[in-house]
Formats: sequence, structure tokens, C-alpha cells
Amino acid sequence: MPFFDLQRKRTVALRQVVDALFYVLRTGCQWRNLSTHFPHWQAVYYYFGRLKTNGLFEQLNRALNHLYCQREGRAAYPSLLSIDSQPAKLTPRFYEQRGLGRT
Repeated sequence: MPFFDLQRKRTVALRQVVDALFYVLRTGCQWRNLSTHFPHWQAVYYYFGRLKTNGLFEQLNRALNHLYCQREGRAAYPSLLSIDSQPAKLTPRFYEQRGLGRT
């Protein structure tokens, strides 16, 4: 399943753009503070916006989860879902222990 259009001519290498995106994720640096061995930050930010708008990150996540489940011998798309919605209750009279009397 191809995720990138590799036939299109680009001025920057997609591999460098993806490496720069991983660098931003790993270090938490600002776009403008990208190291000089990556493409210009505006180019990386442009591709990030395009990939996000096109839904590529969701497609990659879905495909990677699918491959992981296959490798682990599980169903690729689970048919059972369990949600626990019980709220965590505070200790009785919590407000009194804080000095906030009931009015």
C-alpha cells in the first residue's frame, strides 16, 4: 500500500522530511529550530500540513496496527470492544476534609 506519491518530482527528499518530522516529535523543538541538516523548516511544515490534511497519519496508524496484530497472531480488526465508564468516586465528605463546609 503506497502512502506517498513517489512519481511526483519534489525539491526535497521525502525521507528527509519524514526524518525531520520524527526529530520534531522526539525532541519537541520548534519548527524554526530544526537542525540545518534537515530541509528548511517551512518545507517540512508544509509537508506536515499536507500529510495531516490528507489523513496520512491515520492511514499509517491503521496499517501499522494491522501489521502488528497479524504478527502477534491476533485478528487484524477486533470484533469486541469494552468500555468502562464508571466514574471514580471521591472519599465520602471530601469537601469537609478541606475545610469547605456545606452551605
